[in-house]
Amino acid sequence: MSITRPRGKLLLSQTGLTFTAVEGGGNPSSQTVGILNEGAGELAYEAKVSALKGGNWLQLNNATG
Repeated sequence: MSITRPRGKLLLSQTGLTFTAVEGGGNPSSQTVGILNEGAGELAYEAKVSALKGGNWLQLNNATG
């Protein structure tokens, strides 16, 4: 007999976001990425923020789960 542990499977609503803004203007509108475990087991994740340039306006809520 063999017993295997159920595995989590990550499903994202999208794999990236694109923001457009004017230098010196306000922050662009917020956007959302949905994270779902479509597997049977537990799934842990960590999300990180990165920007090509000047990403100090970029925030991440609920970075782990």
